[in-house]
Parts: sequence; structure tokens; C-alpha cells
Amino acid sequence: MKRNHLFSNIIRRLASLLRPLFRITLHHENLATDFALLPNQPVCYVIKYQSAIEAMLLESICKQHDLPPPHYLPEPSLTGAKGTYIFLQKRGWLKTTNKNPAPPAPLNNIVSYGKIHPEYNMQFVPVHIYWGRNPGKEDSALKLLFFDDEFSGLVQRFLTIIYQARRVQVRFGQALKLQDIYNDKISAEDAAKKLKRIIRVHFRNIRTALLGPQLYTVELATRSILRAPAIKQALEDQSRRTGQTNNKLDLQAQKIIREISADTSYSFVRFFDIVLPRLFRILYDGVDIKNGDYLRQLAETHTLVYLPCHRSHVDYLLVGFFIHAFGLMSPHIGGGDNLNFWPVGPLLRRAGAFFLRRKFGGNRLYSAIFNEYIHYLISKGHPLAFFPEGGRSRTGFLLQPKTGMLAMVVHSFLRNRKPIALIPISITYDQVIEVETYQKELSGSKKEKENISGLLKATRVLRKKHGKAYLKFGSPIDLENYFDEHLPNWRDLDGGEIVRPSWLSQHVAELAKLNFERINDATVISPVALIVAIILATPQRALSEDDLLDAFTLFKNFLIKAHDQKQIEVSCDDPQAALASALTYSKVMQHGSSFGNVYHISEEDSLSLYYYKNNITHLLATGSMIASFFSYNDHMKRSELISFSSQIVDFLQDELFISSPKTSANLIEHTLNCLIELKLLNLSDTKELIFRPPPHEKAFMQLQILARIAGGLHQQLAIIATTLEARISLKIPTSIDEIIKESQSVADRFTILGGIPGQHGIPRDFGYDFYYELVKTGKISIDESGIIHGSESFLELEIGLKKMLSPDIVTSLLRYKGSL
Repeated sequence: MKRNHLFSNIIRRLASLLRPLFRITLHHENLATDFALLPNQPVCYVIKYQSAIEAMLLESICKQHDLPPPHYLPEPSLTGAKGTYIFLQKRGWLKTTNKNPAPPAPLNNIVSYGKIHPEYNMQFVPVHIYWGRNPGKEDSALKLLFFDDEFSGLVQRFLTIIYQARRVQVRFGQALKLQDIYNDKISAEDAAKKLKRIIRVHFRNIRTALLGPQLYTVELATRSILRAPAIKQALEDQSRRTGQTNNKLDLQAQKIIREISADTSYSFVRFFDIVLPRLFRILYDGVDIKNGDYLRQLAETHTLVYLPCHRSHVDYLLVGFFIHAFGLMSPHIGGGDNLNFWPVGPLLRRAGAFFLRRKFGGNRLYSAIFNEYIHYLISKGHPLAFFPEGGRSRTGFLLQPKTGMLAMVVHSFLRNRKPIALIPISITYDQVIEVETYQKELSGSKKEKENISGLLKATRVLRKKHGKAYLKFGSPIDLENYFDEHLPNWRDLDGGEIVRPSWLSQHVAELAKLNFERINDATVISPVALIVAIILATPQRALSEDDLLDAFTLFKNFLIKAHDQKQIEVSCDDPQAALASALTYSKVMQHGSSFGNVYHISEEDSLSLYYYKNNITHLLATGSMIASFFSYNDHMKRSELISFSSQIVDFLQDELFISSPKTSANLIEHTLNCLIELKLLNLSDTKELIFRPPPHEKAFMQLQILARIAGGLHQQLAIIATTLEARISLKIPTSIDEIIKESQSVADRFTILGGIPGQHGIPRDFGYDFYYELVKTGKISIDESGIIHGSESFLELEIGLKKMLSPDIVTSLLRYKGSL
């Protein structure tokens, strides 16, 4: 024993001398608070395999982070040192196996002592130390040199440590309290075995979260996918339809798999790890990552599927890089085949990207293979990331979700029942690098195809900073919990090995909506977006400095009060700093005079800046709707206001993906109370009437700004409803296309005349969605001759919406009605 003790001390001293050679990445935001340690009880750090070097690294980390230091004790004392460490097992020279499942002697000793002394509550903290993050590749002959094989022997371990010395990954697990292991009947021996099993599960789960499964080759994926029953069935169906031979169809299927599949190389992942931080430093003043702490623990038990909103091509890089930098396995990211051009496509494919056609075009074989490829990735435990909008938003609003790939994920879950969590991600920017291009496309320019020429032209964005980027993880959606709540008997239903169950589509649509709501709930409000939204909502797109700063503070406070149950946050508290960001990263112009500074946005520049306003419109839409009723009415009955608003907010919640734990009426009440508390509205003594502030007060101007922020949406609804009412009252046959075309023409005319806040950036098909919502809820109906009929509830809604319009517009609409 003394000889072993002496040898171990020599190794530890040698390891300490080599400490400067190691570079450690510690995957914790705050190590001291990440796991709750009892202050007056000893701590035992558990390392999986015996290693003097890893013990030395542990000791160094504990000293650096003020944790109880792990003392080396050949026969650990039960009452002496506050901190100690043990190993679960030793390594063999060439291969390590788990032939001895019994707990090691030190663990037995501690557990036995705790059985006799209940006041003794040793805290076991699993310490996960990995040399590099290369998960290895299946059938790789070079894995001896390049990755930390769980079952490697001492020889391979020595080579791995030399090669990966600068890429040491360390994560501490949750502390396990010894007395929590015991119950009245369990023996000390059984408690030690139970504790070892729990700790081994911790090690396995953390390894899966950090490294993931071994990387597959395209050849292995192809063989596995072609063996799937769904693909065999698809090939047989294709053969019957087309008469093609089996060999020809097999070759066709293999070609499709190669077209789709990622071909991940850890070397390329490392390449992006080195290059992307430099790129982000060139592009941005910083990237704020928020609310991701829960992911590390969730990844231990679930396959994670990341579902971000899509603002820019940079999204691909941000999501992939920061998830990996966060200490999680880099996801396979789905991208459109428009990105699969040289050299971008091959680079992304080697970094874990897979590609899908924008349209499957009824190609059943392609659809079946893509579906099976998604199932192959999930069943292997690979995390995924894709953009459910299907493309980048050109307006700043979330697009309606494309549910095809989400349906494949949910179908895979039903087939193998392995836990899956959907992770909403909100991405916002102070300045989107493509926003000028988006504006040209919205103005009628043809979208340019991505190619090497466009890539070379895009390098000009590297010449300046674009403010900050914000990436925030929303509340996860556990598919098992979702189906337990919405379909309690789902475990008894057939998940559909080949054909998706007919009941699946409804739930996929609900999950897509829920994901978008949680993305919006996690919105980080850029200072540029809020400043721009305020200026654009003024009649002349101009505001004095004092009024602008006061409005910023007011709206910031309103957002916090109105969304107190959500994860909403304004990234900048200081109005002056927010204004400085807007001047630097947007086209807000400053005009100085002896009376003070005025900030202005030109008509031409406003077209692109609406994008940033629309990023946060969903957060202000309910308050803006209430304020809109007071644009042309100095007072309203409280009951009438709530009744009108409740009908409108139901549609806005669906259209803008606004979540609320409250009913429509309660949401209106809550928002209304916030506006009253902030003095934007006043309550009569009887509390039955709501008054707007007097025109000479600053609060009156601020209320008008709030009304105009989303006023275009509300008044667009009012014009559609009034146009419909005219057709209904005159019993004129009409079509939805005629209604929307006429309504948009009227809205554009009044926008030019200054009667309606800017219509730029109205969500695509907004009017059609409103029309079909009216049909679905029974407010209007259409008979066989094409005549539209309106219910009493529709007429009540139309009267309420008309209160948002100026008297001039109402008069013009009456003249329009008379001309029909």
C-alpha cells in the first residue's frame, strides 16, 4: 500500500508540473451554484476511471472555484477531510471492460459508515472529464489517436491525452446525497450498488449530451435506410407505378440519400469552432446567449430538436456554433438545397448540415427516404436543428410554419418512443445583414439564387459591425408530456411504422403553433427595434430627443408589466445607450438645432426599418389595439372596450403567435390595467368609463404612438370588415380575392393620405387569414350564389373595428359603399 501511495504521489507531482500544458473548458455558467452542496457535510468527487492526471485537474478546478478541495487519501477517512475523491474502476492496458460490477472499496466504506451514522451525509459529485469532443466515427481505423474511447486501455488513453491536451472538457454532475439513497429496508451493500448504478447512469447521460453517438458514414446510413420497411414499401410502389427495375430504383434511392445526408467530420466541426468566433467578432459587437442553462440537463435524458426562427443566413452559423460551444453535441442542421452549392454546400455538409428540396413535388420515394433519414438520426440519438418557417422572414414577422419536417420528428417519436424535447429559439439582431435585399424583394425584385458569385459579393458585409446578435432559448416542449396532456391514450395507439396515423396532423399543427408562441415569448427586444418602432409610429417619422427618450422608458416599462409571466427582456435599460445604438446601426438621422435634437427616419429608409419594428410588434399588439380605440374617441365604456377588443385579440393571437395563459377578456383587462397604471389611459370615478389623456399632455402623444405601432394591422382588419359589411348589406355576389384586393387598395390609398399608419410589412396573406377566421368562427357564411351573409356577432365586430378608423376614412368608406 505504501509503495502504491508513493507511486501515486510521484505521478500526481509530475502531472502538476504538466498542468500548464492543459487547456480546460468548464461547461458551467457558475460552478459554485450549479449544484446545491450542503455547507456542513463532506464532499466526495467521483471520477469514472483511475487517473492521476484527472485527479490533478480536478484539484486545480476546485481551488480555482472555491470548492472543497479533493484530498488524496489511499484509504479515505470518513470524518477527516471535507473533500475527497474516488474512482469507480481501473483501466486495463489495452482494453477496459466492466467485468467487476461491484462497487469499489472506498465507496463501500463510505456507504457503510453512513448507514451506521445517519447524521453523516456524504455528497457524491460525478466529475466528467473528456479529452476532446470527438465522438469518433463508426468503423474508423484512426480512433486510437483521435477520440476519447470510453473503453480504451492505458496505452490508448496515453495517446489521447497527448493529442487532446488542449481540448479538455469538464462538467460536474448534480450532487447525490448519501442519505437520499437509503430507506428503512435497504442494506449498506445494496445501497452501494444502487449508488454506483446511479452514478454510472450520470456518466452515460453526460457523455451522450456532450459527445453524442459515434458519427456515421454515408455508406452506413444508406445501408440502414434501405433496410427500413417504409423504404422497401416505397420502392415496391415506385416499381409498380413506373415499371423500373429494382436495381435501378436502388441506385436512385442511394443517390437521394447522398443528396440529403450530412457527412460529418469532427475536423470540420473543429475548423468552424476556430473560424466562426473570428467571423462573429468581425460582424457583431457581441452575441448574447440567454436562458440555455437548462439544456445541459435536458440533453442527458432527451434527444433535442432545436426549432429557431429564421431571420438571416447567419442563423445557421449561430445556432450550430453556440450549441456546441455551450457544451452540447453539435446538431445536424437542416437547410434548403439552395445552399448546396460549391464551396458552401460541401463545407456545411461536413460540419453536420443535411439538405432538403424546397418542394418534394409529389416524389413519394424522396419523401419516404427523407422521412426515414430523420428517423435514422433521431433513433441514433443525434440532435437536430431546422427552421420551421421554411425560409427567412422578409417582413420581420414570423411566417406561417411549414410542418413537414416537424411531422417527421413527431412520427419518429411515436415509432420508437424515445424522449424528444423541442427547443424554441428566438434570434434577433440589431442589424440584419440581408435586410436591404429583403426590401428589394418585397418591392418586386426577383430573389437572387445563392451561388459563389453572390457569396463573393456578400463579403462586403465584413467591412462594418452590425451591432449585437441575440439568441435566446425558449421553454422546451417535451413530446411525451404534450401527448400525455392532449392525447392521454397515445401509448395505446399505433404509431405507424410505415404510414403516419391520421390523427397526427392536428397535433403537429398545434405543436408548430406552440413552438412559435414560445419563440415570441423568448424575444429579446433590441434597443434598435424599440427606438425605430417609436419613431416610425409618429405621423412625420420624427421626434424630439426628450420625447423619444421618455417614450423609450415608458414602452420598456409597459413591455415588462404587460408580459410579466413571460421571458421578455429589453436588452438595453439605458435610453441614451439605446438611442446611440439606433444611430449607429440603423438609418435614424439626427438633426440638431438651438431647440434640441430631433431624430428622423426618411420615407425611403423607413421601408427597411419596418423589419425591426415587426420583430417586436407581437409584444405591443394588444396594447396598441386598445390604444387604437382612443385615436378618434376621447372615451369609451369599459365593458364595450373589453367586448370589442376580445373579439379582435383572438385573431391577433393566432396570426402573430401571441401566447397568453389568460382568457381573451382577462388579457384585455390585464393590458388595460397596465395602460391605466402608466397613466396612458384614465379611469372615471365610477370605473365604468375609460378616458384618453388631454391632448396637451405628453401621455396623449405617447398613447397615439402606441396606437400606431400596430395600428396598420388593426385598421387593415377594420377596412376588410367594413368592405365585407358593404357587400353583405347590398347582397352583392363576391369572392374572397375581390374583397382582399379592394380592401388592400383602400388601405394603400388611405396610407398615402396619412390616415392609416404605414402598411409596410403586413404579414403575407393577413387579409385572407382574417376572412377564413370569420368563416371558421361562423361570423360570416357564403351561399351557393356567392352572396356573403353576416351574423350578429360579425356586425358587432364590424362596429367595434370601425371605431379605430378616422371619421374621414369612415365617410370615404360610406361613399365607397354607395358606389357599389
